[in-house]
Amino acid sequence: MVCTIQREEKTVPRRIGLPGSATKLAYSQYLKSLVVAYSRTEFDTDADPIKRFTRSHIEFVDPDSQQAICGPEDKLRPWRPHGAAGEKISCILEWTPKKGDEEYHFIVIGTARKNQQDRGRVIFLQTSRMSSDPSQIECNVKYVHKFEGPVYSIAPYGNFTLMVSTGHEIVPLEPKFSQTRWLRAARYPVPSPAVSMSSHEPYLYMSTSRESLMILNASEEKLVLHAYDRQKHDGLSHVHIGGDMQLTLASSRGGRVSLLTGRRVTENDKMMPVAFCEAHLSTSVTKLSPGTRHSTMPTSSQVIYGTAMNGTVYRFLTLKEKEWRLLHLLQNLCIRDTVICPFTSKRKRQRNPAGYESLEFQPSQMHINGDILNRLSIRGPSYLMYMLVTEEFYSPSTPETGSPQAIYERFLELSKDLLGETSNPVEDVMKWLKRTLHVGF
Repeated sequence: MVCTIQREEKTVPRRIGLPGSATKLAYSQYLKSLVVAYSRTEFDTDADPIKRFTRSHIEFVDPDSQQAICGPEDKLRPWRPHGAAGEKISCILEWTPKKGDEEYHFIVIGTARKNQQDRGRVIFLQTSRMSSDPSQIECNVKYVHKFEGPVYSIAPYGNFTLMVSTGHEIVPLEPKFSQTRWLRAARYPVPSPAVSMSSHEPYLYMSTSRESLMILNASEEKLVLHAYDRQKHDGLSHVHIGGDMQLTLASSRGGRVSLLTGRRVTENDKMMPVAFCEAHLSTSVTKLSPGTRHSTMPTSSQVIYGTAMNGTVYRFLTLKEKEWRLLHLLQNLCIRDTVICPFTSKRKRQRNPAGYESLEFQPSQMHINGDILNRLSIRGPSYLMYMLVTEEFYSPSTPETGSPQAIYERFLELSKDLLGETSNPVEDVMKWLKRTLHVGF
């Protein structure tokens, strides 16, 4: 046996085989289990011509297991729900409404289908661990609510309401035991389907397929428009960060990830300001999820994870001004270095001298590329010191910003603002950088 031992922690992927192609995933806190939607394709060879059927299935997967999941033809396993031919599962969520001392637990599934009269369904599953075998989960269909349009997304709102995106409408849906009743006029028409929704009372946040981010205000038992993104993008997902700036991170097709604010929105002007920051990635981020800050991280940043179409997982951090200014300087040093960024064009290396700071930055210039900084952290403090004092990229035309002395003085100023007085600023900055870039769970 040959082993490679490393000092640094790394994520170890775990693969669990499914009898089909996974399409949606959710985690149930109540069941301590993954709820997975997958699709299977079957052929009717007796028909002429041969017919092909694709059905969606639901399975409960133990996240600590590495055993492959058997198909629905296994008679020893508990019953599992599946959709009609061509019906797709668009969303899964766990919902636990409470009424007095009673708590209800549902796995809610939204579906979309093409050929049926009711093109969308919301299915409520009741689930529990089997008393005879706690490792197994049994489920049954409790309610089914049908819609004329396909269901794209669902978000819990309040104690007893589900906001359902169906067709080009947002529809409040309450169970029979709900203590509130929304008026039929509470339905809100949207220009394009809301493919992702989240609620932060009294607001409902939506990523729409053509209008990017929209925010509705749910008040007086009706939905009204509160704010919307000034730029129209093909929205995919979002995470509401909140805080004094009322920040929301939103992703759209084409690899764009934007940090938006809900401040300065008025009754007469509901258009949101220009994005604070934009990252342009190589692939579209289809799902954004809030994360937890690791104990080794020295920053109070918000942590958000994004899953891209090609399977890449991104980690996004919000930065304070002092953190951003130091990282921006380090990034400019790396971009002009031919070892860390060997494929950067000469024109881009000279576009922004390392010590230069514009009075105003475009949103795309506010993005710090962590992959570039990670290459610097691998090389250690000695290489950072070399980049600070080298005259290889010195430009006599701008000695006040591009000279090694000016760059080093600016580095000392920024490191002091962030970390305070230290005996070895270069080494301490590299330690801080490694802790910031480290991904831990």
